[in-house]
Amino acid sequence: MAPRADPELWRHFVEDDKDAKCRYCGAKIKKAVTSNMWRHLQRFHHSCVVFKKHNIRTSK
Repeated sequence: MAPRADPELWRHFVEDDKDAKCRYCGAKIKKAVTSNMWRHLQRFHHSCVVFKKHNIRTSK
C-alpha cells in the first residue's frame, strides 16, 4: 500500500483491500481518488465534519 497522502482525510476512512471504507456509513470509496473521499464526506457527513479548505476535523 502507498503511504497516505492526507492523514486528516484518512481519519474518516478504513483501508479495505483496494478501497477506502467510510467509518460513518460503511460506504466503499476507491481510495486511489482522494477527491471522491472528500466528496463523500461533504455530501453525506457534512454535519459530522467541519470543512476548512482542504483541512478537516471532526466536529464535536
